[in-house]
Amino acid sequence: MINDPLLLDLPDEFETKRLILRPPRLSDGDVIHAAIEASRPQLIRWMPWAGQDRSGTERYVREAVARYITRETTLPLTIWRKADGAFIGGAGFHSIEWHVPLMEMGYWIATQHTGNGYATETVNGEVALARKHFGVLRLEIYCEPDNLRSAAVARRCGFEQWAHIRNSDRVNGRLRDLLAFCKVWNEDDPR
Repeated sequence: MINDPLLLDLPDEFETKRLILRPPRLSDGDVIHAAIEASRPQLIRWMPWAGQDRSGTERYVREAVARYITRETTLPLTIWRKADGAFIGGAGFHSIEWHVPLMEMGYWIATQHTGNGYATETVNGEVALARKHFGVLRLEIYCEPDNLRSAAVARRCGFEQWAHIRNSDRVNGRLRDLLAFCKVWNEDDPR
């Protein structure tokens, strides 16, 4: 259990084999928006925020910087390739309940970088971060049933599907279902 998440000492960034995951910085708006625009046709169905304009992205970046600092219920992350510093996509923890602790994980990869295993590497990196720094006991991933690539990432990373939530919500007027995946630990499991 984490009583005061504001006092958590978190790394400024952490690395996987090929990637650097770090919180957004105020200077990231242009590169993030360019990746969203280039990936919009593939993202918009799954991620309604992908329709935002440049000011929407700038607003997201500024809010993300603040959220990472306050550690309230969201810890946004950006994904960068170590080899050349290219922006790969976004990730993070959402719907955090520190008293458990449990977190929902999210991720997206810019279209030009899909098919290289970056989503799987990102999720595995997020799991390691959540276990080591938060002692998380439950991680959740949600995706639509026909988002086969996202569901495959969850399964590859050892998440078990625990529910098919029918009529979960409405996005852009469209009623949708969600698949729920989770990974759980006992309190006495090693971090």
